[in-house]
Amino acid sequence: MLEVLHSPRFYDVTPDKIVATLLGEGVYYASELTIMYRNLLRQ
Repeated sequence: MLEVLHSPRFYDVTPDKIVATLLGEGVYYASELTIMYRNLLRQ
C-alpha cells in the first residue's frame, strides 16, 4: 500500500481523495483513516 501512496500519481493527494480515486477504479486497500494514521503518520 505504501508504494501506491508514495507513487507520483498520489504524491500530493489527500488520503480521502486517494481512497475515492481507487474505489472508482474498483480497488480498495484501506479506509482513509487507516491510510493516514497507520501508514503516513508513522513515518
